Amino acid sequence: MLLLIFQTSYSQIAKIQFIHNAPDISITEVDVYVDDILVVDNLAFKTGSAFIDIPFDGNMAQISISNATDESDVLVSRERMLVDQENYYVVLNGIYNSEGYEDAEPFDVSIYEGARLEASDENGFESPLDVIVHHGILGVENQVVVDGTQILAGPVAFANWMSFSEYSGYSPWESNVNIGCELHESYSIPQYLYFPYRFELETENLGLENQTVIMLLTGFRYPENNNDGEPLNAWYLPVEGGDFVLLSEDKIANIQFVHNAPDASIEEVDVFANGMLVADNLSFKTGTSFVPVVIDQNDAVNISIRDASNGDILLNEYVQSLTDQENYYAVIDGILDTDAYTDVEPFGVYVYEGAQLEASDPDAGLGLDILVHHGAIGFDHTLDVYANQNLSFNFEMAELLSFSDYSSNLENDDSSSDYSTWSSYDDIYITIGDYGGIVGGDLLSDFEFNFNFELPSENIDLENQAILMLLSGFQNPSTNNDGQPFDVFYLTPEGGEFRSATLSLDDSTASSILVYPNPVQDILTVKTLSTQVTGAIYDMRGRLIYNNILIQDTTTIDVTALTSGIYFLQLTDQNNNASTVRRIIKT
Repeated sequence: MLLLIFQTSYSQIAKIQFIHNAPDISITEVDVYVDDILVVDNLAFKTGSAFIDIPFDGNMAQISISNATDESDVLVSRERMLVDQENYYVVLNGIYNSEGYEDAEPFDVSIYEGARLEASDENGFESPLDVIVHHGILGVENQVVVDGTQILAGPVAFANWMSFSEYSGYSPWESNVNIGCELHESYSIPQYLYFPYRFELETENLGLENQTVIMLLTGFRYPENNNDGEPLNAWYLPVEGGDFVLLSEDKIANIQFVHNAPDASIEEVDVFANGMLVADNLSFKTGTSFVPVVIDQNDAVNISIRDASNGDILLNEYVQSLTDQENYYAVIDGILDTDAYTDVEPFGVYVYEGAQLEASDPDAGLGLDILVHHGAIGFDHTLDVYANQNLSFNFEMAELLSFSDYSSNLENDDSSSDYSTWSSYDDIYITIGDYGGIVGGDLLSDFEFNFNFELPSENIDLENQAILMLLSGFQNPSTNNDGQPFDVFYLTPEGGEFRSATLSLDDSTASSILVYPNPVQDILTVKTLSTQVTGAIYDMRGRLIYNNILIQDTTTIDVTALTSGIYFLQLTDQNNNASTVRRIIKT
């Protein structure tokens, strides 16, 4: 950055610091002119000049910003009345070329008269530091406030009710103690709760005694909607100018947000993390991909769940003890409308640290890691998940799972992971039931529940993947608004709709099979439009009741002799290598 000195006989002098805070990728560098004289050459985004002596006469000066590659391309020009021996900040803000920007304020300069070159001693601090704040964030709809505190004192709003391009005035601090800061929107209490941006102005031992700095709020609140531009952040610039200094480095958690709450009143929700919309209209039985979320200085993220239809806040949770660069699942479970359901579990966001984006050891030829999450409703006991491949000994994938639990570390597993590891080239035979966590032992005498299915990992592109297996729905849907029946799904790191773990017929075949009436009293009808299948009926304990039922076109099954309860109809294709399970209620 080349600073040019006026060679004039003007009798008056103003000192001006020029600062480039406009995150428009089309103007990453600009030239600054005063009265047609170049004063700053190639001023780059997130840099500032030192205070430059600007001679003038007649009190009025013309400040112009030009394209750094074409001096004739004037981006903005403003006249300003200057005062002899006064100091000024001139900050460039906004967007010049709005193409690709959803949040765009007009490109302009904002000028502040009364800039200080050193700290004021009016508060009697031993090592004073004066801070002025400038608001240049794009995408914030309301005014903002910056609170600060030192040595556990009460917070001080040292930048209050600021609109875009405004300055705060100076706030005095001790330079030898870090300042804990929080930025939030100012217009309402609810907004404060779900848009805190916390950072620390690290002043201790930085040699800022008796100095002044300008704190620059910059970037986009939603960079993904704005050419993936500069994310919201806070910086400062000393009197000497140069590159902006980042107040605190971002710490990032990668979070997959998953909607597994079978409450019909919240079929779709919006999810916010630290006030940022991370999942728009997230539907039941869908999940996002892994989203990078900034962790605040308390190693926490504020997660808010809103009703997608009216914006009402359903849940606001401050999730703590997060780790930089760690991966997390955040699963939404439970029932919000507790009056409408017989069986309810608390509505909440249940977070798991240690999510995997791929299989832990793909080179070993295993290639598929599975983590289990229990979000099913209506069980008055814990659930265990057994599995095996190639008729091998049953392996415990998850033991003593209560509602909202993830797989616990297994006693017979010497790894630190809660995932179980499988070959992705062989189907996995899974049984879910109440086994009391006894690996390889007999069923409990008071055994209540058994659910068998086949996870068709073969030929469905799960090689080297890590998946989240979700236990979902109601054990007794008939007493819960006929909600989602208990079933098992899985979700890959890419997100999207849940994939049925119990459905292995190809989609066209499965969708062409009709089973009715359900509930059934005497005669169950199974209709297939595209292929011949074989049926088998199991009870809730996994005992085979009927076998080898040939189904082609329209077939009826007499279930009169069955006692009332829940049964499972397993349908297998004619090659005996793919199946689907339908839940049947016998009245």
